[in-house]
This record gives sequence, structure tokens and C-alpha cells, in this order.
Amino acid sequence: MYKSLLTLATVLIVAGMIPVGFGMFQHSQNSDITQQIASGITPGNAINNVNSLSNQNSSNSGFVKCTLVPLNNTLVKGNYLKGGNAKCPTAVAFDPSNGYLYVANNGSNNVSILSGTTHSVVKSLIVGTNPDAVAFDSSNGYVYVANYGSNSVSIINGATNSVVKSLIVGTNPDAVAFDSSNMYVYVSNAGNNNVSVINGTTNTVVNNINVGTHPEGIAFDSSNGYVYVSNAGNNNVSVINGTTNTVVNNINVGTHPEGIAFDSSNGYVYVANSGNNAVSVINGTTNSATKTINVGRIPDAIAFDSSNGYLYVVNHASCNVSVINGATNSVANTIAVGSSPFGVAFDSSNGYLYVANGGSNNVTVINGITNSVLNTIVLYYNLCGAAFDSSNGYIYVSACSSGNIFVINGMTDSIIKSIPVGSGTSPPTFDPSNGNVYVGNYFSNNVSVINGTTNTVVKSINVSSSPFGIAFDSSNGYLYVANVCSNNVTVINGATNSIVKSITVGCSPYSAAFDPSNGYVYVTNQGSNNVSVINGTTNTVAKSINVGSGPQGVAFDPSNGYVYVSNAGSNNVSVINGTTNTVVKSINVGIKPFGIAYSPSKNEIYVADCFTNNVTVINGTTNTVVKSIAVGIEPDELAFNPLTDNMFVTNYCSGTVTIIQTVAKYTATLTESGLPSGTTWYVNLTNNGGSATITGSSYSFCLPNGTYSYTISTGNKIFEPSSASGTINVKGNSITFPVSFATVNYSATFTESGLPSGTTWYVNLSNGQKLSSNTGTIAFTLTNGTYSYTISTGNKIFEPSSASGTITVNGNSIKVPVSFTEIKYTATFTESGLPSGTTWYVNLSNGQKFSSNTGTITFSLTNGTYSYTITNVSGYAPSTLSGSISVNGANTSKSVNFTAVKSSGSNLEIYGIAGAVIVVAAIGAVIAFMWKKKLFFFR
Repeated sequence: MYKSLLTLATVLIVAGMIPVGFGMFQHSQNSDITQQIASGITPGNAINNVNSLSNQNSSNSGFVKCTLVPLNNTLVKGNYLKGGNAKCPTAVAFDPSNGYLYVANNGSNNVSILSGTTHSVVKSLIVGTNPDAVAFDSSNGYVYVANYGSNSVSIINGATNSVVKSLIVGTNPDAVAFDSSNMYVYVSNAGNNNVSVINGTTNTVVNNINVGTHPEGIAFDSSNGYVYVSNAGNNNVSVINGTTNTVVNNINVGTHPEGIAFDSSNGYVYVANSGNNAVSVINGTTNSATKTINVGRIPDAIAFDSSNGYLYVVNHASCNVSVINGATNSVANTIAVGSSPFGVAFDSSNGYLYVANGGSNNVTVINGITNSVLNTIVLYYNLCGAAFDSSNGYIYVSACSSGNIFVINGMTDSIIKSIPVGSGTSPPTFDPSNGNVYVGNYFSNNVSVINGTTNTVVKSINVSSSPFGIAFDSSNGYLYVANVCSNNVTVINGATNSIVKSITVGCSPYSAAFDPSNGYVYVTNQGSNNVSVINGTTNTVAKSINVGSGPQGVAFDPSNGYVYVSNAGSNNVSVINGTTNTVVKSINVGIKPFGIAYSPSKNEIYVADCFTNNVTVINGTTNTVVKSIAVGIEPDELAFNPLTDNMFVTNYCSGTVTIIQTVAKYTATLTESGLPSGTTWYVNLTNNGGSATITGSSYSFCLPNGTYSYTISTGNKIFEPSSASGTINVKGNSITFPVSFATVNYSATFTESGLPSGTTWYVNLSNGQKLSSNTGTIAFTLTNGTYSYTISTGNKIFEPSSASGTITVNGNSIKVPVSFTEIKYTATFTESGLPSGTTWYVNLSNGQKFSSNTGTITFSLTNGTYSYTITNVSGYAPSTLSGSISVNGANTSKSVNFTAVKSSGSNLEIYGIAGAVIVVAAIGAVIAFMWKKKLFFFR
């Protein structure tokens, strides 16, 4: 299988279909890479405070601060090479005892263990060299991995997921199968044309069976107990009797047979013939080929789905899977999968098919019920470019193997989003005039436009063949796209996102950069070893400058006006004077330099040396190499983050991002005291020192030498620092700066009105504070917060306008006005005995006098004792003519009873008669006297 990939790559390169300079073939020549990937990292092992890293290098040039592993979004301190990444998955097998899928990764010498439930990588195991096949032994629960390059079989215990043994077998073991009838494991050895038989009980090789030339595929037929071996070299299938372990038949099939599978529903054996793009059907009863089914290009693996009776054939060159109906032996469906698929396995626990895609380093999950792609499991990312977005502080990284763009927060160095774009994503470019990020999709022949605000693709622009490098021209707002396979540059108007022109340049244009000092765009032509200089005003080629061999990256240094070109073929950097457009110097760097970027921190140029796994640092003032920094495997592109002075390096083959601190920095640690645990506090530094939101007791900034002003605060204003501002001086050493916090108190003053002087009044707060005063104010000392209060007096003569309420203290002192009024109560006199409508009177000693012709008279009184008098009513006398009434914090009442006035027996009548008698007697006396006098005169 692995050999077929290399053969295919060679054919495509020779035919001119894939340029030597991109993707997996761009990096395939590095024979020195022996880095083996260790067990996978547990997701989430990120460094929470990257700025707290200790000083790793005090030299004047950059050093590796940390490494970002996109596979699980993990940030690891220092230069981390063992990312647990899988490269070139070629085979997959299902273990029903634990529900795991085992994927053999030919290019990274390990096995990825996938969860069939979560579809995620749970572990990575190092095995032999170039693992090419894998099978499960149900009798012992072991997984057997055939290592093509080390002539061995690694045995994995499925219970512990650890390698328990390694067996030497034949040369170039290429396939493996389990025979459940005899509990043996059969391994086809392509290099010496035989099959090794392993006893699954003892895990020892018990036999070697000669078969045909270059045996590759192997399968067990449970209906007859035979083992079928496809011999790619002589186009036939050897049939081994599992009882005697001897070859009993040879069956002619198609050209270059590879994958082979048994269909238990019909007893047929299916053989994928990669040479003639067909599948041969063998009758297991007669052991004869009965039919040929045409499928996709270069079929090399096949698996049977017992839940639906279908066969799934992996077509390596056409990147799809042919679905064969076992009942009709015809193709029922074709399913597109990843790039260069190699292996396929059926998961009986969920009815899914898993396809290992060697070219795109992922696994396609197919739903066997719908025969549609359910999911894609990423095993490894090929990273091939990065760009900084000054509008949001994000770094955009191209994952060319998955067709995604990773969005990295430039302050936390963590991935916050993955954006699907086209196929074969190239290095992105940021357009500050519109806030968009432009990504060339090498295999899709288009450019994706990403909105930096929403981080979504807002447009796709079709360009010429194989777009790769893109440059933004700030003088005209245009984007210049280098199209590798069409030898031209597409000019896009950033305002309208439309194509305005196509400019013919040199052979295989690869990258582009803009020089704002002269308004020119520089395009590296890797096929013609020169640089095309485009005039941004006329959009025409103004000059062609010969440089080194295979120019790749290009960058502009604004400090000196020079353009730097990395030459991958001659292992040097050409320095072009932007004024004269002539090469003024050539600087030797590492092997196969690709990407190049400028760092303004120290006026340096960083060059990614792909085949020496390092970054060369060039001093822009002297144009000399000042340092070489080891990074990941096959670094290819770079991007600078000016917010943190970090250089981001994408490592193509280790699938990681190396983050280089471009200037020597030292830790300035602030330690706090006085705050309750978990309290949030803030620190802001000037001079690009940064800022932080802190919940712990300390925080460290990583700072270059310099003086920084700081401000310190808390969010709730309950606490204040002893020194809210000041300066920090960094002079070649780490420093510690203590910060003490104290409680901030504010006054809450209650001010009364309406009380007589000297009256005592009270205020009680919900925090337990209680104060009284006989003056006009009561003041509390409080921290920020909301408090309930109650207000009262002791004599019940006065009451507040509001006896309760709440106050809120929020960073300022407050005043609360309180007005008092006298409390009055009712004193009610109620009469009885008077005829209805009779008026009666009550007089109080305080001067109040009321009368009423109803049954009640009511007074409104403050607390106290009052004398009263009640006047007589004609013919009636009150039960009491005077007395006193007391008011003491409550209403009071008094009853008055009137009675009619009479003589003894009947006094009034007696007095009346007597009076009448007296009057009559008097009148009679007068009359008698007058009559006497008259008689006297008349005598």
C-alpha cells in the first residue's frame, strides 16, 4: 500500500499534475526525519498564563516560548515535537471487545486509537516502522499490526491499549488476517513472497507458507476455513487450507490484486484489483472467479458490512468508495471520502464504516444505513501558512490537509475557531482596508474571503490554477494572488472582491509581498529562479530580478527598504534593494528555506528552513545571520504578532505551531495581599507591556528591558491598592513587585429634620450596625454594597417620613435625608342619652373646643394628658362635667352619658304650680287693694 502511494506521487509529479513545491510532495524529500510520535497529549494541558513562562533565553535574538498543537488545542511549554500526530493512515481495524478503531499510520510509525462512540483520538501508540496493516484477534483480544519497514508485527493488548510484544516475521509484511477456526493470525510478507502464521495463544510464528509474488491482501473465509492471499506480482489469489496450512489452489484474478474481503452473507470472496480498476468475485465453494465489477481508480482495500450485505471498496486514486451490493454484485453507490484513501473497516457495534485517508491524514466515517459520510476524524494537520489580523489581534493558520483555517487568539495563543474553506488551503493574507482575510485554495482554484469580524467565509473568488501566495497592496487596495500552475497573478479589488486583471509572470509563481516604499509587488517564481516586480499603479511587470534557485518566500523590511527572498533550491536568501531593484547580497541559511517574515521588534528577518527543522534569524541592519532556532518538523511559513512580539511558525510535518518570542524578556511578577480569595483585580501596563484580569494572588508579565507605567484596580471598589499607579523597571533580570490592598470605606450620613432639639432618634442597618443621636445627623462607615435600614424615635411623639428602606454604596459617600413629623392619635368622646340631633359640647385644656349633634366628638392629639369639661344640655345633665384623658402611643376614647333633669317626685311641676299660685296670689292682692282704694274715693 505505502509503495503504491509513492508510485502514484511520482507519476503525478512527472506528469506535471502536482508541482514540486506544495503539500505532501513538497515535504516528502526529507529523509532525515526520524521523529516518532509518542502517546497522545491529554486535551486541555494548556498553559493558562503563557506570559508567566520563565526566561528561556536571555540572548538578544528570539527563543521558542511554547508550541501549539492544533490536534487537541494544547499549548506546551518550549519546543514540543511529539504531538501525537498521525501521518499517512493506511489501514484500520475494529475491536468489538472495547469498541475502539485501530488506525495504522504508515508515515509516523504509530497507531491511532479512535473511540467508535465519540469519534475522537483517545491514544497513540508507537509500533514498528511503516505500519501498513492491522487486524483484530477475537480469541485473545489482541490487535496485530504489520510493520512494513521493520519486518515485524506489533501486538497490542486491547484491554490495556499497550504494545505487549513485537514479532519478527517475513520481509515487508503488508497484510494481516485472523482465522477464527484455528485461532491463527496470517501475515502476508510482500518482500519474500510468503505468509507467516502466528499462533494467537503463544504469539509465536509457527509456520511460513510460500505463496505468489508480492502478496499484499489477505482474508479469512469462515464458511470453508480457507485463507485467501492476493498476489500483486502475478495477478492471482493463493488459497490456504487453514487446517493443514498449505496452498490448495491459485485463482487468476485482475491486475495487481491488493485488498481482499469475505462476504459471509453469500460465501463470496472479493478482490480489489488496483491495476485494472475492478473487483474480482470468487465463489468460495468452487474457488473460481465468477465475475468482475468495475469500480473507481486504483482500488486497494475492501471491507464487508454484515449489517447490510454491502462491500465497500476504497478507490485510492479517485478518492472515493464504491459500494457493492452483495446480492446483485453490482455497484449501488459511490461515496466521496478524503485524499488518497488506503484502508477500510466495518464497526459492527454501530454499523459504521471507517476509511483511512493517507493523503489528508484523517478518517472518513460512513453510515452503513444511508451510505453517506457521517463524520471526519482528523488524525493530523499539515500546517502551511499564517497571517496576523491587526483588526482583531488574531492569527489565521492554514491547515492544508483538512481544508480549514484555524483562528488563534493572539493574546492567549489558543485556537478559538476552525473555518472550513477550499481544498489545499494556502498561506492566508490580511487586508486591513476591509478587515478580510484572503486564503488561496490550491486544489479548488479559488480564493476564500473570510470576514474578520464574524470569522465566516463571505465569498469565494475563482482565480487561475493552483493559487498559493497572496499579497495586499495598501496603495491601491488590491490583492495579488500567485497562481503556481498557470504562471500568472490574479489581481483582486478588495473593495468589490472582484477580479480586475491577470498578469503573466515567471514560471510557477509561489509567493508575493508588497513594498510600500515604492509601490511594487514582488512575486517569487520558483520555476524560473527569478522575481517579477509588478508596478501597482499600472499592474504591469516592471522588471524581472534573478535570484537563487527555487525562490519561495518573500518579505519586505521597512527599516531598510530591502526585500528578502528565500531560495529553497540554493539554501540562501537574496537581498533586493527596493530602490534599485537589484540583488545586493546573498545570505546562506538552512536547507530548503521556505517562508520568510519580518519582525520589527529588533529589525530581524526570520526564515523557515524546512529540511533542517529550524528558523534562521537575520539582522536587518547588518544582513548577517545572528541565530538559528530549532522548531518543529518541516517549518514552512511564518507570521508575526506585533501585540506580543511573537513569531508564529507553522510546522508542516509535525502539525504544530511553534511560537517564538522575538526579543529577550524577563518576568515581572506582581503579588497581591489583602484581597479575599478569588477577588478579581486588574493591571495595565504602558509601553506595550500589556494588561491582565487576575483572580489569583499573583501574575507575571514577560517584558523586555524598559520602564513601564502601571495602574492597578479592582472591579467592585471594595478594595483599593496601596499604590494605584507607579512604574516598573526591567533591567536584565526578573523582578517581583508586591501590591497590598485595603478595604475602601465610604460614609453614609442620615440627616434629620422636624425633631425638636435634643430629641433622640435611631438608625439600624442590616449589617448589624445600630446608631442613635440627639443631634441632626447619624453617620455610618460602610464598604460598597446595598443595606436595609430602619428609623425610629424613643418617645413615640415623632415618626419618620420613611421608617425603612435600602441604601446602596457604590464607590462614593452618600447622604440620606430623613424628615420627622409629630405622631397624632384620636381621642373620641361618645355620648349616649341625648335625643337625636341634640347639640353637645366638649372643651379641652389645650384650647380645643368641639360640639356635635351626632353621637361622637373626635380630637386629634399628640401624646399627653388633657383636662376636659362637658357643658350641660338643656334638660339633660352629663354623667361627668369634667375630667382628664391620656394619649400614650395609641388612640383612646371616653363615654359620656346624659340624663334628663326632673324635681322630687315631679319637681318641675311642683315648682311651676307653686310659682303660679304665688303669681295669682300677688295679682289678687293688687286687685283687692285697688278695689279698696276705689271704694274709698267713691264714698
